[in-house]
This record gives sequence, C-alpha cells and structure tokens, in this order.
Amino acid sequence: MKYNEVLLIGADDSNHAGVNKQGEINTIVASFLKEDGIVSNFPNRRDFEETKKWLKNTERDYRFTLLFGESYRHSSSNLIYSVPLLIEKFLEEKDLDVKTIKIFLDGPLKKGGREEIRNFFLGKRGIENVVVDNFIKKNKGDNGRTAKHMVCPPVLYYADVISNILYHTEMGESLIHEKLRLIK
Repeated sequence: MKYNEVLLIGADDSNHAGVNKQGEINTIVASFLKEDGIVSNFPNRRDFEETKKWLKNTERDYRFTLLFGESYRHSSSNLIYSVPLLIEKFLEEKDLDVKTIKIFLDGPLKKGGREEIRNFFLGKRGIENVVVDNFIKKNKGDNGRTAKHMVCPPVLYYADVISNILYHTEMGESLIHEKLRLIK
C-alpha cells in the first residue's frame, strides 16, 4: 500500500447525455502535484496538445465513466453520483491511502452535494479531510453575454479538455478505452 498526503481531483461532465451521443461522459483527473490545485487562468479554448504533454507526468492520471439513461440528461447530480465511485476505483487500483482529498467540480452543485461526497470518503483508506469546491466556467460578462472563463485549478481545466476529447471519440473506442471504469 502506498501513502500520499494529498490527492487533487478535477471532475467534469460532458453535459450531452442523449443529445448527440448516447451517454454522459464523467471524467476525473487525479494529481499528486501541489501546483495542480492552484487556481489559475486558462485560455477560453481547449489546448489539446498541452493536455497531452501535461498528462505525461506520472504524478497525473485520469479515469472516466459513461452514464446512460434519461435521468442523466443535464442533471446537476451526475458528478455527485459518479465522482466518489471513480475516485474509489482509482485509489483501489493504485493501492493508495491518502490523508486529504481536494475535489474540484465543474458546474453548480445541488444542495447537500458537498456533504454527500465528503461523507462518502471520510474514514475510508485513511482519509481524514475532504474538501469539495465547484467552479462555474460560464459566467455573464459585463456586457450581459455569457462568456466562458477558465479560472480554475489545472486538474479541472484538464478534466474539461479530456471530457471533450472523449466526447468526440467514437462510442466503440470509448467502450474499450483503458481508462473507462464502469460504475453501478
């Protein structure tokens, strides 16, 4: 069993369940690097090449799942449901114990969502502290128009990029992808 003091998680959902593709993609990006949890400014466009370079560091990894069914269409509960299960699978696969998990979610949270995630982890695998925060990437600008502002920790920015890459991947490829984890 390996031990790490802090695990940083960024979590994003594709928000497209049943629109153009069958299924909702939920992605977590995991990092043990302190700088990946510091809120930073990112360009309004997704940088796919930079994401590939960023992921080459062995202190970073990701997992994703696909959610199927009408109940997952544009639900603010998708990440609250899937993120704890994906993180749990990640910790089991890596045989890791951690003291603190910091989870950064994309989008609004339903009332009680933070507590649901926090309570899922406390006391498991040596976890003593769970911090859950969310970031809204689409905000109204001074002109009243919606602008996508990428002000968030790197783990969340890269979770967004990876979700987008996976969204544009053929379903057959996604179903055999090495990072896909099925959850109940």
